[in-house]
Amino acid sequence: MNVFHIISHYSHWRATPDNNVEVLNDTADYYRYFEATAYAEFLYSCVEQTVKHDLPEEVEFLTSFSRPRESPPVPCIPHKVVEIFWRRLTQGR
Repeated sequence: MNVFHIISHYSHWRATPDNNVEVLNDTADYYRYFEATAYAEFLYSCVEQTVKHDLPEEVEFLTSFSRPRESPPVPCIPHKVVEIFWRRLTQGR
């Protein structure tokens, strides 16, 4: 059911002689704000996806760089190369 169909039940109107519509009651409150339910539901699902899935995966990915001696963050890079890279980063050169 669309919003117009719902609002039309609360609007009192009559046809005018020039084939227009004259609203007889105050309907400003029905049109003041747009219908944002679908937008709010979509935004909620995006935030939920981010909090439940994306952020934990990102944290795991980033913490893997703080443990270079345990395992290299990229499997195809030899452990020795990662050790040298990590020493360079921590020396500030």
